[in-house]
Amino acid sequence: MRRLYARGALLHLTNPKAILVWMSVAALGSSTGQGQMHMLTVVAGCLCIGLSVFGGYAALFSMASARRIYARIQRYFDACLALVFSAAGIRLLTSRV
Repeated sequence: MRRLYARGALLHLTNPKAILVWMSVAALGSSTGQGQMHMLTVVAGCLCIGLSVFGGYAALFSMASARRIYARIQRYFDACLALVFSAAGIRLLTSRV
């Protein structure tokens, strides 16, 4: 179990998108006039949110029923995401900057 946990944690912590999202959240939560305590509060809040969300994901997807449901709908779920990302990519390619 520890090895699986470490593997999942490393997968998330080395994901550049996740790093950039948490950095942007911390940047939005901070302001120039605030002190160090404010920034520590923002980081502690991000930590609580991350632990709650990802702990919830781990608990949910460790249940056999959730894995069975996901296995049944995975093809449709992946197809929907492919359509959404394709539409977003086409829109980016055709937009004027």
